[in-house]
Amino acid sequence: MKLIFHFQMLVLNIFYDTKKAISELSRITNVGGIGFHQVDLRDHRDYSKPLAFLTMSDFMFSKYSKYSNCHSGNRVRHYEYINYFKENGFDCNFSPNMFADDEYLDVLYESMNKKYKNIGLEMLKPISGRFFIEKTGTKNTQIEVKVLK
Repeated sequence: MKLIFHFQMLVLNIFYDTKKAISELSRITNVGGIGFHQVDLRDHRDYSKPLAFLTMSDFMFSKYSKYSNCHSGNRVRHYEYINYFKENGFDCNFSPNMFADDEYLDVLYESMNKKYKNIGLEMLKPISGRFFIEKTGTKNTQIEVKVLK
């Protein structure tokens, strides 16, 4: 038996291996099945510094995440979730509902991990949002990011 509906509040953002979790979600979801997923994209160690974990090296963040059982959340950004969903046969729309402010991002930028600096500040602004997904069964490697406002 497979799922036709799933609803998650603040779950996907605490998996250490989000890509594997979404792959498993795909495996257990019927074609035509839908899901609603609210994801918190913030660093949970200090909500006044919602993207502080983007300053850590990949090595240090990996060590910290394993040590803390991903307590501070993972660093997966909304555009990565969209890619993971599409790669696993889901159509996906993202609707952000919380944003980092421009001043904070400007200050953070100088110490940000290089992989996030290369993305651009606009793509890092969403710090929370809802994903609406539908299993189409077609794995899509041609990713088109749609952000709904």
